[in-house]
Amino acid sequence: MENMHKEVGANLRKCRIEAKLTQEQVAERAGISVPFYRNIESGNRMMSIETLISLSKVLGVSTDRILLGEIQNSHIENIGVLLRDKPETFIIKVEKIVRSIMDIFLDGEGGKIY
Repeated sequence: MENMHKEVGANLRKCRIEAKLTQEQVAERAGISVPFYRNIESGNRMMSIETLISLSKVLGVSTDRILLGEIQNSHIENIGVLLRDKPETFIIKVEKIVRSIMDIFLDGEGGKIY
């Protein structure tokens, strides 16, 4: 069980660093104490489901990313988390932008990525 706590803590730390946030910022935004957050990140404590969900929202990643680390398709899941609760008009605009970017990076001959 201790190994699981350490892995979750390491995943959490990686997500926090990628989000360019300090431990203090994450704890404050998640509504938990800084010492408690530090204990989670160091693998000394485990969090409740409510705290896990709060941290995933603060960090803009899926709960799976925190619990399991980077897995296949986690980027797609993370995009879903970022778009959750956004207005449909916003999502439609984002979809158009993504399609435009894909057209730039994919050639017309077999979808080769540049």
